[in-house]
Amino acid sequence: MRDYSKFSPKFWIGETGKKIKSSGHEALIVSIYLLTSPHSNMLGIYYQPEVYIAHETGLGIGGASKGLEMAIEAGFCAYDAASEVVWVYEMARYQIADSLTPLDKRCKGAQNEYDSLPENAYLADFFDKYAQAFNLTKKRIPKSPKISPLEAPSKALASQEQEQEQEQEQEQEQDLKKKQPTAAKKKKNIDGFDARKSLLDLGVDMQVADDWLRVRAIKRAPLTATALRAVMREAEKAHIPVSEAVRLSAEHGWQGFEAQWMHNLQGSTRPHERSWRDDEADIVARLTGGLGSTKRSNGLSGGSRDSIGMDVATLQYDGQEEPFSSI
Repeated sequence: MRDYSKFSPKFWIGETGKKIKSSGHEALIVSIYLLTSPHSNMLGIYYQPEVYIAHETGLGIGGASKGLEMAIEAGFCAYDAASEVVWVYEMARYQIADSLTPLDKRCKGAQNEYDSLPENAYLADFFDKYAQAFNLTKKRIPKSPKISPLEAPSKALASQEQEQEQEQEQEQEQDLKKKQPTAAKKKKNIDGFDARKSLLDLGVDMQVADDWLRVRAIKRAPLTATALRAVMREAEKAHIPVSEAVRLSAEHGWQGFEAQWMHNLQGSTRPHERSWRDDEADIVARLTGGLGSTKRSNGLSGGSRDSIGMDVATLQYDGQEEPFSSI
């Protein structure tokens, strides 16, 4: 994590800054966040999942997505959804300099930082833009397909996200069977998404995070970035923190979380401490008018009769089954 970041006052009066301000508060917050993000580097091209933006700005998934899209349209940055890497076009100039002399030690630092960047669609474009200014010597060619620098983040519908998640899970299951990863690697998805770290960054207790990941592992549903975004949306609907939604899911053995499940828990009229025998006693009391001589047969197998000759049907406790989740 960086100790500090430079923020130019010209941001407020520049052409790009004016476009961002006119796009709404979401675009402004996201743009300033990207310049000062704890995950950023001096080059302005770095790994930045949308869920981090949503959580750390307080905008939520919807606000973060909208703000990022507006910032892209204003020409402030680009976002590669496949690698979850953002590129703030002019950030390197803000953080380093407009240009460096060949003997400046910062040239080597810039090259080393560039060499360590994760695979993404903007490696070649960044080199072309800053090679002369920072005396960069080694160009990297991205392995991923070339996309437009102004590509907006995906705004797939919930059903599309679920289909994408299922495809990812099937691919991950096949890879896991072939590679037999260690326990530490199982918590990190094939595509580089670190599920455990993402949960901890969202304020989830470490033990709770491990417990929930274990629940999902048992149900053969590794946590993906798409699935985590779905949980965050449902937590917003339920007006609770993501950490609380994950805690409830871990406690109840839920694969995912939906706001309605919490409402069901809060509105339930059958507390877990009541047994089927308590329900039976209440019904028998109503049928007999509260007579104290009413007896129950053990187990109520096949029905029984009370002390005044009335048939008492076998009562079957309707326990609250755990919800099914596709998340």
